[in-house]
Amino acid sequence: MVSDIAQCDFCTLFIPSDKPRLQCLTCPNYDLCAQCALGSKSNGEHLLSHPTQTYSISGGQGVQPVVSDDLTLVYAVPVIPMMSAPSSSPSPSPPTPSSRRTSSIRSRRISQSPPPPRSVAPQPISPPSPPALPAPVSTKRSRRRTSSNWSTLFDSEMEVTEMGEMFFAAIFTHLDPSYSGYLTPEAYSGFLDDLGYELHENVWKNSLIQNSAFGQSKETMADKALRNAYDLFSIEHVLKERPASSKTRMYSLIGAKVTPAGGSSASKMPLLTLKGFIEISTVEILCDPSREWGNLQRALKRYKLTKFASMPRHVLPEDADPRMQQRVHIVSQFAKMRDEQLMVMDESNAIDLVDDRRFCYRSD
Repeated sequence: MVSDIAQCDFCTLFIPSDKPRLQCLTCPNYDLCAQCALGSKSNGEHLLSHPTQTYSISGGQGVQPVVSDDLTLVYAVPVIPMMSAPSSSPSPSPPTPSSRRTSSIRSRRISQSPPPPRSVAPQPISPPSPPALPAPVSTKRSRRRTSSNWSTLFDSEMEVTEMGEMFFAAIFTHLDPSYSGYLTPEAYSGFLDDLGYELHENVWKNSLIQNSAFGQSKETMADKALRNAYDLFSIEHVLKERPASSKTRMYSLIGAKVTPAGGSSASKMPLLTLKGFIEISTVEILCDPSREWGNLQRALKRYKLTKFASMPRHVLPEDADPRMQQRVHIVSQFAKMRDEQLMVMDESNAIDLVDDRRFCYRSD
């Protein structure tokens, strides 16, 4: 019996009781599975701007639903649906979690009356076309439809457009197949490899250096370098403890209660959010649009994102944004100055460690 299991209102597939789902708090009895929610799917009167409730466990068949405050299912931003003027009827009140799905799926489907049929005026019969013409006409229409799917990713103020947010969300979803809502350092580093970045341009990969003096793993040192880069450019991210399998054998033998050098957050890895992914991608694109267009073309071909195939050049700015270049220059100078100061402090600490002199102070 599946009447008490939630059903996705877009793909119409039943949502397993132990899987996440998204419930609209505006539309009555409207749910989306994780895949449709991440792909910004919607139909009927549901809009992506409606407030929603995320369940980490959908519930049903004796399984209680679990509301999640930290699980994010919606990646893309609201998209204007292709429909006529909005209805003037007032929106229904948001349903409560306790009152959902009191009726079966069958009764809910029957209660939705189909739209009234439209009367179609008779069309005059056109003479038949020559047999050789249909193929080239069909090809031309297909090309026009492909190019019309694209619009600019940035507006005149170099702000990301709705099309740009949809584009970045599609790549983010591909890089996050588990739908966790975050990109690990390994996932973002792999994305930079797919773009064709050099080793010195890939901060995390270039910082995989073992720090045996403090018992820190290569991943810990690389996480720290990537976290510093995110902080310098104010890129949104969250910190999470790296799994125990990534720590060094020395640290695992000492015990989990020991805090590694640098404080409680020193061993935590930075997880990139969708907003942070858009922010850091914007920095790279606006500094060199032509280069990034070629890089993104390479990644799209590798990821096989058919919806965004054959990206035309005009969707990115023609020239680099001087304001973004100035921002990168200022941040780079600040980072260089900070590194020099840290180097001086490290040398001073090293001298103190090897100096065996002791000073005694006395008052006469």
